[in-house]
Amino acid sequence: MFESILTFVDSGLGFLPELLRVLAWGALTGTVAMLLYARISPQRRLAEVEAQAIAARKELRAYDGTQIKMMLSLVRRSLALSLKQVGLTVVPTLLLTPPVLLMFAWMNQTYSYRLPDSQAVVRVTLRVSEGADTAVPGLRWEPASAVQQDAAGGTVAVNWPSVTEGETVALINAAGEQQLLLPLAHPRARVGKSGWRHWLLASPVGYLPEESPLEAVELELPPRTLLSFGPEWMKGWLVVFTTALGTLALTVKIAFGIK
Repeated sequence: MFESILTFVDSGLGFLPELLRVLAWGALTGTVAMLLYARISPQRRLAEVEAQAIAARKELRAYDGTQIKMMLSLVRRSLALSLKQVGLTVVPTLLLTPPVLLMFAWMNQTYSYRLPDSQAVVRVTLRVSEGADTAVPGLRWEPASAVQQDAAGGTVAVNWPSVTEGETVALINAAGEQQLLLPLAHPRARVGKSGWRHWLLASPVGYLPEESPLEAVELELPPRTLLSFGPEWMKGWLVVFTTALGTLALTVKIAFGIK
């Protein structure tokens, strides 16, 4: 449900360059998260505690006596009020963390990779168990001419089929049942079986059959780059999205005086 709504909106923004779409999603996430935080956090109480903490710090700085007991009392009061401020923000922050993390997961799923060009060679790994390349008897690729298979059978090089030409490459089991069909409708580096975590964030390319001997199929898709400058780690969606999110969240916080 969550993924479907976001994907529908994102497709409606398809007329915009990818960079602007990622900036827009980051700005929207930062704005909504900060406004929701302002709504569910005790802003009046936070303002009162902040005023008390500022007054306590001023009193501590102004104190020029020599009584250690009095000084320690002022330090404890200042520290206690500061910790109370933090404590009042913990629950609202924790409540907002899951939806923000879900947004990061959707962005990662949507903007990390791009589909290969037609006839580009893509490395595909069949995994029976996590982290292990294992030959799976009874599985075959059709047409076989589109695939170069290694001796073990766990990793293959696939000539990516052309969408415009209507080409497909299928992974078939011994019973003739389709396990995977290429090309994928969306860029997805890992196709696995359906699990509980997919209730909130569904895979846009579907899943492997539950009875499949495979745990997952991993594809080495080309990364999607949004920036033409800088080191490789900053060319993708994460830096752009996080920068927009932080900038808008801070702007809203200052503009509305959110504590």
